[in-house]
Amino acid sequence: TKGFKKERDVVATVEVGGDTTTTVRVPSKVERLLDLSRPHKNGEDEYIATLGVMSLLAIFKDVLPSYRIRLPTDAER
Repeated sequence: TKGFKKERDVVATVEVGGDTTTTVRVPSKVERLLDLSRPHKNGEDEYIATLGVMSLLAIFKDVLPSYRIRLPTDAER
């Protein structure tokens, strides 16, 4: 069973990595990573949930610096 778990972890890592790449290109695909990061939605797999959270953090860390926080303009209010 130990060999199976290691193989499964490698497959999961590759799958989450692919989902991360897709999410960077197509932001609307973030739902897949959100689902993977929730154990109750991914089959109670904590390892995959951890990978999902780490991937989401990497995406947000990359994307957030380009977004400036500012007050809304008069036209936006």
